[in-house]
Amino acid sequence: MTVRSLLLILPVLALTGCVQQANRDDKVLVQQAELGFDSCGFLEVPEDYSVLEGRRIKIAYCILKAKGSNNSKVPLIICTGGPGSAAISGVVRWADHPFRDTHDIILFDQRGVGLSGALPSMGSALFDILAADLNLSEEFTAIHDTLMLYKSQIEATGVDIGSYNTRNNATDVNAIMNHLNYPQYILYGESYGTKLVRTVLDVYPEKIKSVILDSPAIPENDFLLMRLQNLSNALEAIFQFCSKDSACNALTPDLREDFLAGAKSLETKPIHIQVDGKPFVINPQDALYLLRYQLYTRAARSTVPEFISNIKTGNILKLSESLEAAFGIFELINFSMFLAVETYDEVDVQLTVTDINNYHADELRLPASLALFTSLRLSASDWGARSAESTEMMFSVSTVPALIFVNAYDPATPPAYARAYQKTLPNSILYVLDQWGHGVGSTCAERVMASFARDSISSVDVSCLPIVK
Repeated sequence: MTVRSLLLILPVLALTGCVQQANRDDKVLVQQAELGFDSCGFLEVPEDYSVLEGRRIKIAYCILKAKGSNNSKVPLIICTGGPGSAAISGVVRWADHPFRDTHDIILFDQRGVGLSGALPSMGSALFDILAADLNLSEEFTAIHDTLMLYKSQIEATGVDIGSYNTRNNATDVNAIMNHLNYPQYILYGESYGTKLVRTVLDVYPEKIKSVILDSPAIPENDFLLMRLQNLSNALEAIFQFCSKDSACNALTPDLREDFLAGAKSLETKPIHIQVDGKPFVINPQDALYLLRYQLYTRAARSTVPEFISNIKTGNILKLSESLEAAFGIFELINFSMFLAVETYDEVDVQLTVTDINNYHADELRLPASLALFTSLRLSASDWGARSAESTEMMFSVSTVPALIFVNAYDPATPPAYARAYQKTLPNSILYVLDQWGHGVGSTCAERVMASFARDSISSVDVSCLPIVK
């Protein structure tokens, strides 16, 4: 089943009992009885915490009660990634998670996402731009114009885009903790959510019993350069693997050259495919963007060579089949929120267009621009109203117990990020797993996380994990 199909069948119906806590205009939360929520509600908070009497927004939350009778009384708060992904609509993931054997699970939609005053998402518009056969200059102009259109719509409603950032997200988490009034909490974060968890731990440590960080995303100087470097490194790892693997060699004897040649051929002969019934033209920058999401899968060692081979041979059917999940990101991520967070948190204001172009040409081994992210980055100064102070993303040492996971070949959050977090978390343990893809999710990893949440680091059995020695 594709991501899109899953979203279509998720029931989003009127909630009984929980809606009483919301205003009449807040008509929908995920149906309580069908999906197992025991209580849900909206918490009103300042849009800008430095202006307490200013505009107010609502943060939606729901609670899955522990299944077992031995509830630990210490719930888990789930901090999703992105930035820009919703949590409540993804409840099916947590309904039978081992966490729930002994812990209540609190899901909340971060500000500007899902049911928490969602900003209008431009995912569909961005998809249409990528689908068209545009060169880099035309694509940038189209994306920039789209961003400015959405920005004007957002600001016309009175929204302050600059208030949608990690520090305010963290303050929302603190407001939820105070409102629900459990004695302690465990924080779980994945990808961007780990940065949110780390911020909460630094600013509001009093109620945090422990934290679990899945694929840590550290604060970076610039969100584009970080993605370019990590993509280049992940591709290099694939090329090195393929050069020594007989099956990969049989499919593509020189994967690196096939990659470069295939991207080059798309300059004059783009490939026309169908994605979810819609026409899509793959040009060089699209190929690089799509290849990045092949690296996100656990099967990257096979999907990446297959993708490169299909680009080389122009296999339209196979390309169409393999790219459905990659395009699901345009429905899963609220790009307005994504860009609001990234422009506030991780933009090097000293970086010029020339610097970006020179970095791409001199430092990386990529045959094309990572066009979507490059266009978003070049538009950042026109999108965001302000940027974080340098001290906002500098974390202090915390002795709170922490469990950290990362895949050895993660294309977005490499092990170096996890090690950087571990330096400020002396009471932590890090497991680097001999796996590809972004996110460590597996039945084994879930059991280990649940064991840590229930007991402690010292009693966790990790014998099922493929740990890099």
